[in-house]
Amino acid sequence: MLNTALNTPFDGFTLNPAIRFLPYHFTPMALGQLDTLRRANRYRMKIHALPDDFNQPLAAYETQEFQVQVSAGTYLWGVLFNQFNSSWVKVAPSGILWQVTEACNGLQLNSDFCGGQGWTGFMTTPPNAGGSLPHLLVQPKLFLEPGNIAVELSNIGTTTTRMQLLLFFAEPCVVIEEGEGRWSR
Repeated sequence: MLNTALNTPFDGFTLNPAIRFLPYHFTPMALGQLDTLRRANRYRMKIHALPDDFNQPLAAYETQEFQVQVSAGTYLWGVLFNQFNSSWVKVAPSGILWQVTEACNGLQLNSDFCGGQGWTGFMTTPPNAGGSLPHLLVQPKLFLEPGNIAVELSNIGTTTTRMQLLLFFAEPCVVIEEGEGRWSR
C-alpha cells in the first residue's frame, strides 16, 4: 500500500489541526497555489502586521508609511485588511487605501492605491461570519535583494480609524547543510 503521508509536505502552512480540507474553500486552494514553494521544502510562512501596534490610530486625511524587511527570495502571496471601531470590534472597512512598493526599484504591487474594503475578510453572513481569510494574489510577488518593502496606509475618511494590514509571505528558511555544519539560504 502506498503511503501518501511521506509525499505530503510538512510545513508552517499546514500545522493548524483545525483546518478542514473542503474542496473549493480557501485553505486547499491556497495550498494548491503555493504547492511549488511548499514542496521546495525551504520556505515557511511569515505574516507582517502593519501597524504592529493596534493602538496606533490613523487620523482623518493622514498617510502613514511603514518599512518591512524580508529575506531575498521571499514571496508575497496574500493580503488581508481589517478595520476596527473604538471598542476594538472588527467592522466593514471604509475610507482606507493601501499601497505596497518595492523600495529599491519603486515597483508597486498594484498600479495604484487599493481600497481596504476590497481586501477584507469581514463577513456578516454564515458560514464565515467573523472569519478572516487572506486574499490570494493572482501570482505570488517575488522580492529580491535587499528585500526592502515600503507600505503606505492612507485614511481618506473624515474620522480617525484603527486598522491593520496583514501581509502573508513565504520566506526562505535558513538550513544547515549536511556534513558541512555551516548555514546557507
